[in-house]
Amino acid sequence: MIPLLLLAPLLRRQKPSTAVCQLPKEHQVKLPNGLSLHHLPYRNLPLVEVELVIPGGSRLDPTGKEGLANLVAKVLTKGTKGRNATEISETIDFLGANLDVEAGHDYIAVSAEFLVQDLDEMLSLLAEIVMLPAFPPEEVGRACRQVEAQIEQIRDEPERLIQRHFSRLLFGEHPYGRPVLGWERSLCTITREDLAAFHRATFRPDEAILAIVGDLDAVTAQEKVTEIFSAWRGEGAVSPPPVFPPPERVSGRKIHLIDKPDATQTQILIGNLGVSRSDPDYFPLLVANTLFGGAFTSRLNRTIRVERSLSYGAWSSFQFRKERGAFLVGTYTKTETTREALEVVLEELARLHREGVTDAEVRRAKSYLAGQFSLKIEPPEARAYQLAMIHFFGLPEDYMETYPAHIEAVSIADVERVIHRHFPLDDLLIVLLGKADEIEPGVRDLGEVNRRDLLDH
Repeated sequence: MIPLLLLAPLLRRQKPSTAVCQLPKEHQVKLPNGLSLHHLPYRNLPLVEVELVIPGGSRLDPTGKEGLANLVAKVLTKGTKGRNATEISETIDFLGANLDVEAGHDYIAVSAEFLVQDLDEMLSLLAEIVMLPAFPPEEVGRACRQVEAQIEQIRDEPERLIQRHFSRLLFGEHPYGRPVLGWERSLCTITREDLAAFHRATFRPDEAILAIVGDLDAVTAQEKVTEIFSAWRGEGAVSPPPVFPPPERVSGRKIHLIDKPDATQTQILIGNLGVSRSDPDYFPLLVANTLFGGAFTSRLNRTIRVERSLSYGAWSSFQFRKERGAFLVGTYTKTETTREALEVVLEELARLHREGVTDAEVRRAKSYLAGQFSLKIEPPEARAYQLAMIHFFGLPEDYMETYPAHIEAVSIADVERVIHRHFPLDDLLIVLLGKADEIEPGVRDLGEVNRRDLLDH
């Protein structure tokens, strides 16, 4: 893969394309059991890419059982009612295939890649692990220990550690405030029966999305999926989607100082609530964020890294999820320059509001986004993922084809409008992770400071 840093100069010189991206026509059908099938041909390689999306994810973890969805994902391939973990692994290795299961906040995704000649065998294996997982107790216990080790490792990864704290402080008791991995205290309460119950409740064909991209036609894809997945049935009626009390937007500047006495640097995260993926400001926000902190050549990175030499990197992003995610600005710096780095971030936000943006900045951001998207949808596995996400989020069916035109249509006025609407200036959650005793005196006058210990992991 070509590093994005090397691509940036090329992308800056590209003229934004207003043309519609030419992709093969999508075939979609709702199967008799309710499974939503979406197919795109990809004839460049003799491969098939499959993305099966199960709505739910960790947002459905019961209180006190945080980490349950992630354990379901980890153990799903570790045994079925017909094969044990070794047999499943050996089948995948023998075919030279890949099969992964991952849990997120909003869904569990099962991804597979294999040769087209192995279509029947791999689809059958996929159906087996989805429909008939055994959740062997010994595999559940092993997975719990692995996740506990992952959580313990986060203590030594400050950039991930501060993310857990920031999410908890911003979202509170909302599911987005709970880590997908769970807490150490919650993992020990999860049983094999919990995994089986979660699977029964959420793994339903009438709510699932199956995207197939590869060297096969639509008729073959539909026939094979219908045949192999026909026995998949959901238990009982579809449950209504859960409704969670919305998290409250941070008002004023709230500084939370997380004490990590052995830290060699200060991690900084600043932000507030953002928007959901369905927000109509999505495309203007992409452009605005790219020029502010979403690319190597952004204002934020240029000022903090190049001009002030306070850090090797600074960034901003929006979490586009089913519900409102976060707007985030992040960087890291030496303990003694914490105050200076924080002031630079706050000043860059203020300058964004005060001075607006230039035509050149907007054009560069749009060129960058258009180039990135072209790279993003070229590999077949990326197309399968994008196809599944389009239907998971309820986006227009021509989303991939019309993306360049939507980006090009963003105006300076659009960018400045969303800056004033979605880039907080005075209402900010500021989380600092580092040597609290050395950091606190320098930031007391910037806002209300709350000192905290590390979260219970």
